Amino acid sequence: MNMEIKEIRYIAPDMQVVQGALNKFNEAAVGGRYSFMPSLQERLLVSAKLLSSDTRAIIDHVRSLEVIVESTNIKAIIEQWVEIKASGMPNADLDPAISRLATMYDEKADRIVSKVEESKYKVAQWVNEGEHLNLEHFSDPLLAYDAKRLAELEEQVSASVAEKDLLREDKKTIVEAIKVLQSKSWVDHVKELLPTAEQIEVLVAAVVVRKVDANLVKVALERVTLYVDLINGGLTFNSLAEARNKITDKLTALNAQEKIHVAEIHKLKERQNNMVIFEELVGVRTLWASNMQLVIQGLAVFLDGVRAARTSTEQSMQHLYAEMAEFMAFLRQISR
Repeated sequence: MNMEIKEIRYIAPDMQVVQGALNKFNEAAVGGRYSFMPSLQERLLVSAKLLSSDTRAIIDHVRSLEVIVESTNIKAIIEQWVEIKASGMPNADLDPAISRLATMYDEKADRIVSKVEESKYKVAQWVNEGEHLNLEHFSDPLLAYDAKRLAELEEQVSASVAEKDLLREDKKTIVEAIKVLQSKSWVDHVKELLPTAEQIEVLVAAVVVRKVDANLVKVALERVTLYVDLINGGLTFNSLAEARNKITDKLTALNAQEKIHVAEIHKLKERQNNMVIFEELVGVRTLWASNMQLVIQGLAVFLDGVRAARTSTEQSMQHLYAEMAEFMAFLRQISR
């Protein structure tokens, strides 16, 4: 079955998108997001007010056009035209009557064209004003976002967290080893130098010390060498305390450095977020303008339709009447 595809001549703006754009600007302006940059914050405040006032002005003009179109009453002229034509009155009376209706039709059509042209001109001015709002702002507080630096800092913090985990584990092992070596089972075997791994195995074999304690001490002695140097080829009891203290100092230094990095990351992410929102504002400004351009386009479509129906014939009047009905539906999608 063949279906007739009707051409969509009037494309109405998405007023929800328009309202969303206004809300985005108002949120940025009233919320003071860029208060750290007074000139940009002021610019956004002015832009939010301007877009809101321009939108209201456009809608007000659309509503006034609704009233004008609704009050034109072309249908009454068409009905009178048809009635007179069918009346059978002599040409001497018919011609003047038709002429009066034609004049009335021309006046109404002229009035509509004049009002729509005026509105089209003003709407175009408002749309152009909103479309070309100056939001560009090249300032260090906004542009000092360095994605590479942020990635480096996050990597450093991750590495610092991992390193601190290892240090804490080493410190825990060393502290526990110190307690073990101070116990009765071990104290007689802790001479000037601590026993080596081989000597510890001998103690275990002789059941002098517990295997679990021996394993702990061996691991501790192995980890200690990462932090202190050997003395006469071995380690002393003080080596353990020295290693523990060095680990504590290193943890303190890492925490301090990490705190600085985290603060810088926070600033960079805040700048990143500010840039994202700023780019969104530029985007919604474009959305606002592209939707409002459809108002201008619709007014132009109507004017073309009216100009095609300027001859004073019943067919032209019917064409204009249909055009006005379609135009009215378009206007209501904007004003409601």
